[in-house]
Amino acid sequence: MSSAGKIACVLYGDKKFRRHIRAYNQAFAFTSIGASSSDNTFRDVNQDQSVAGQHGVYTYHIQGAMGHFMGSMLPYVDRRTGERVPPKFAQIYIVDPDMQERANRRKGIFADLDIVALQDIENMMMECNPFAQQFLSFGQKLREDLARGMQVKDIRYVLHSKPSEPRTYDLPTVSEVGVAMVEDGNLTRPRDCYVVAKDHSLLRLFETDEKYDPLQYPLLFPYGDLGWTYTDVYANGAKYRNKRRMSLHEHVAYRLFQKVDDQAALHQGGRLFQQWVVDQHAKCEQERLRWVAKNQKKLRAELYHGISDALLNDETVTLDEGEVLVSEYDRATGTLVHPDRGSRYEDFLNQVGKRIVLPDSHSGSPRNMYKHYQEFMAIVWEYGKPDAFITMTCNPKWVEIIVLLPDEQTAQDRPDIVARVWQLKLKAKLADLDEGLLGRLEARIYVVEFQKRGLPHAHIVIIVAEEDKPRTREIIDKLVSAEVPDKEVNPDLGFQSHCLK
Repeated sequence: MSSAGKIACVLYGDKKFRRHIRAYNQAFAFTSIGASSSDNTFRDVNQDQSVAGQHGVYTYHIQGAMGHFMGSMLPYVDRRTGERVPPKFAQIYIVDPDMQERANRRKGIFADLDIVALQDIENMMMECNPFAQQFLSFGQKLREDLARGMQVKDIRYVLHSKPSEPRTYDLPTVSEVGVAMVEDGNLTRPRDCYVVAKDHSLLRLFETDEKYDPLQYPLLFPYGDLGWTYTDVYANGAKYRNKRRMSLHEHVAYRLFQKVDDQAALHQGGRLFQQWVVDQHAKCEQERLRWVAKNQKKLRAELYHGISDALLNDETVTLDEGEVLVSEYDRATGTLVHPDRGSRYEDFLNQVGKRIVLPDSHSGSPRNMYKHYQEFMAIVWEYGKPDAFITMTCNPKWVEIIVLLPDEQTAQDRPDIVARVWQLKLKAKLADLDEGLLGRLEARIYVVEFQKRGLPHAHIVIIVAEEDKPRTREIIDKLVSAEVPDKEVNPDLGFQSHCLK
């Protein structure tokens, strides 16, 4: 069996491997991953322990922007101890030429991992992954140049921004992925993205880089499949569309849908697939925010009215102690442009036009929430008080979800299936209400939220016609019942395998 076949068997069949798959992936990843915190720094992303007990549902949770980082190609010297720090991530491919040594080093970093599985993944990476092959080739070239006595002053690893044939969709080759150079410091040549060996600072790969996913998720993309970038075009059917280039949102939606007879590792990743899904959502959100930031003039001209808009949203409050405006903060230097609070206008009303404004079309923004609130209040003003408050919670034991899961997977392994089944059931429930299940419907309002354990939950408010309003105890008892149905009389309603214990 080939090495790729071995890793597929381990990935699909071994429960222990699936439980530690994030650690296995991190052991072979070329980049580190982090999410921004309240102090504007990036930290490691971990499991949300507040909802993960010993037998609880595994939940991958982040807050803030997500980033991928690549360090120097060689371990740097710790100034405090004078010794080189142990290699990690892409450095392992360069420092250790022997496969067994690389497996042992990764075993030393993650003690709970199985050495046999690590060796199988090493074989797969050497055979299939063009990034691993390029890093190994760079390490060999570096050792040869050092053995010849070459004085190395500058070492660079260059990552190409696009393959040589951007219109083709074949798997990338080693030569298309990157170029390794050992220079004397006098050469200059154009490069797309490079990391030097002397410095121990981190290079951030942004979500617009097509290498963002394959460098971080080698177990999900063992062949180094490139991700999305601005230049991606539709493979076919472009003539039927008004645009030629594919958006990030469309690319992620295409990836999420599992194709017929698709045996790719992406949908078999379990907890690692959860991490990838959260990562893609963060990418899409950051891309939308970037568009908003770059189109502030257009948004203000078409959607807002300056002072009147600020008054409408109660934005006349003063800045609290320690708060700064976006216009006063220099991201490049991390300093305030106007650090003296007394030298600026104190009132937010005087700062209209100087901040980045999220429009009401941006889901979850304050303006978006305020707009929905106004719409809901207008409905109540027109049709009267609501007559029923309905809650609907996604159940991971729904038959429609279970039948779509492979034998080795659970609902938490496939958030894509859970979300789609939930959406279909919610639409069916809303259709029943529209057709008069609880009376002739005048209006309805609903909101969907996700619980901490990751399952969607809906709050539905309905307003029925005057003749169907529940005004007596008998009518209310028909709508709401606290009795468990008799299995003999109503076998379908008496079903309790996952509703009641």
